[in-house]
Amino acid sequence: MDTSVMNGSEGAGGTGAGGTGTGTATAADGGEVRFERCSNARVVERRDDGSPWLIRSAAPDDLTDADEARLRGLGVSTIVDLREPGEGHPRHFRGITTVPVPIYRLEGGAPRTGTLEGIYAFMLRHRGADLARAVGAIADAPGAALVHCSIGKDRTGLVVALARLAAGSAQQGIIDDYALSGGRLGDAIRRRTLEEVDQDAPGEPEHSDTLRMRLDSPVSMMASICDQLQGPQGAVRYLLRNGLTQTQLAALRGKCASAGRLTILHLSDLHAEQPPARLFGRIDSLDAVAKVPDYLRSLAVRPDAIVVTGDLIHHDVRAYRRVCEALQRLSDDLGAPLCVVPGNHDDVDAAADALGRYTTAAVAPQSFGVRGYTLHLLDSSEGYIAPEALAGLRKSLHAPCAGDGADQDGVGLSGRDSASGNCGGPSILVMHHSPVGSLMPSLRHIALHNADALADAISGADVRLILAGHFHHAMQGVFHGVPVCVAPSMAYEQRMDAGTGLVEGRSGAAFSIEELGPEGLRVTTVPMSLADDTLFSVPAGTSTHPGHQHHSRPSVELAAAR
Repeated sequence: MDTSVMNGSEGAGGTGAGGTGTGTATAADGGEVRFERCSNARVVERRDDGSPWLIRSAAPDDLTDADEARLRGLGVSTIVDLREPGEGHPRHFRGITTVPVPIYRLEGGAPRTGTLEGIYAFMLRHRGADLARAVGAIADAPGAALVHCSIGKDRTGLVVALARLAAGSAQQGIIDDYALSGGRLGDAIRRRTLEEVDQDAPGEPEHSDTLRMRLDSPVSMMASICDQLQGPQGAVRYLLRNGLTQTQLAALRGKCASAGRLTILHLSDLHAEQPPARLFGRIDSLDAVAKVPDYLRSLAVRPDAIVVTGDLIHHDVRAYRRVCEALQRLSDDLGAPLCVVPGNHDDVDAAADALGRYTTAAVAPQSFGVRGYTLHLLDSSEGYIAPEALAGLRKSLHAPCAGDGADQDGVGLSGRDSASGNCGGPSILVMHHSPVGSLMPSLRHIALHNADALADAISGADVRLILAGHFHHAMQGVFHGVPVCVAPSMAYEQRMDAGTGLVEGRSGAAFSIEELGPEGLRVTTVPMSLADDTLFSVPAGTSTHPGHQHHSRPSVELAAAR
């Protein structure tokens, strides 16, 4: 490969971080890190409690004892070193894991000449797997992660930007942080870099291009990268495509999010058919599934997980391929992992086989971890939960786990040979049949048949929520103190006025959003209109609109008149 077109960035050859002056950098959020012998250092992300989880810097090879004490005081557990072999003098710190992830991997080491645009294009086009591995190391860090290359500008800038975009940070803050780097390199690095550029690129325009590449961090460069990635969701798709796991994605978002806060997109009862067939001759729920991201963007909702509670198909197993393709597109678009259980219309084996082919997980585990919660997947496709599944659930809920079974990478069906779930945190149960019956007399008999056995299994455990489907109408209830949320159908809705002894459906897709936080649970049902049936439209904040008269002000005026 001709590296002259993409060459460059962070001080090839002997350009290290050290320098003899004090390296001081102020992060966009006001945080500041001062090292005596490491430049361009700053905290770029903090948890809700104020503790750092992502720090960037130049190479920390020459840290003094006092510097090392500051490093440990920041809670650094992992150092991600993006340099090439032989570039600098890697320093290992006792009790801190160093993860080497060379980004360029070129025969001549880090490029010495070229353009800023060229090196970013090269990294994004040809080093996606390495970038995803570096971001994964950040996600896996139990404490704070320190990311560095040689001078902490471009390799570091791109990895940090990808991690922050995936975690859900504001794009403008990422751009502003990148712009700090060029001015925070330190005098020693600048002098050394100027000398190297004079030697490597004596003529124009190569000299000017290389100088900009090695020393500058213009706002326009990172803004262009964010545009190329198509923002946070595009960055998520890029990282997942190149090897980041859904567990790592969830971990990143957990670092950036409020502890104990979880948003779930809850779909159910798709009843998909294989074309040219349509449900009842007219309905294809996958059309509605494709429109869900637009609804969420309109609501400014970003789910942490997508839960689908069964009845993926109506009866034709060939439709599973369409279902898993639609769900995978949904997951990719929203950047959220999928959690799927079978319903009574599903062929469990056929569903699991089809879904496995279109995800990174061949066999799904029974449990899925996200933002500190454990979602336990339960197979109730026969109307009950098998005794052995309940025994496994009881063990997961009440016994500490030796390992983390929350390594779900995509769509999965329960009821298979799987890993044990992770424990120790709040849990959510996912199943098709609700343990609480419907209000409709004609549907009461189709609730979970062994609800008493489920109650016994979860007794005394920290179960925060039960998610189900099956009824084709939204419903909330409480089961032995645990909230139950039944999602409506993405295919058709159950007519509530059908009368005793009747079960009738009418067209209409809808889904639910469940939000769990320290303040409690909020459930929103979102009906979807596939046609333009707007009755009125008024500006937000308007106090009076058709069908909703605000009477508080007139009553005050009447009282005054009296």
